[in-house]
Amino acid sequence: MKLTPHYTAGFVGWWELLAVDEQTAIHQVLIQLLNPETLVTLPLQRAQTEQAQMGELHIMYGDYTYNILYAIDLAQSYLVLVGGIKKPISTVQ
Repeated sequence: MKLTPHYTAGFVGWWELLAVDEQTAIHQVLIQLLNPETLVTLPLQRAQTEQAQMGELHIMYGDYTYNILYAIDLAQSYLVLVGGIKKPISTVQ
């Protein structure tokens, strides 16, 4: 079973501000996330959020970390990309 991606307007607006090489690097990780079998084995940190069905990816690329908030509904086979933040690595704690 593959998850169907859905995007909020907030995510799309953030995504469109990224350079093409940033989009390409992040896209490769998001492709993995769409496969539920690999969700638990991704070599990425998933932070626990207030709601159990939500997670946050921390992707390192170049001099930045990209934090992407997502929600998963396995019953409906949906992955909703909610939003993202780009931070210089020097400010990441």
